Amino acid sequence: LHDALPIYSQDLTDCKMIEEAARESSEELAPYLLKSVTDDLSYEYLEFDDTLGRIPVGKTDFYGYRRKFYACLLKKIV
Repeated sequence: LHDALPIYSQDLTDCKMIEEAARESSEELAPYLLKSVTDDLSYEYLEFDDTLGRIPVGKTDFYGYRRKFYACLLKKIV
């Protein structure tokens, strides 16, 4: 159990970093971005999401925010 604690702690840190990067990219789109990158879902699968509702931006804008998410995440990692 003690050996697992550093890994668990790192996982929580990684999750927090990913969530922060999504919010920095777009507060409004953060839930969609998180679902897209963590579940590897395209815009088409998120456009009319049962849980989140209809995504409030078009395909081109969504992928722009997704690229911004990855840029924000990269800044946090490096």
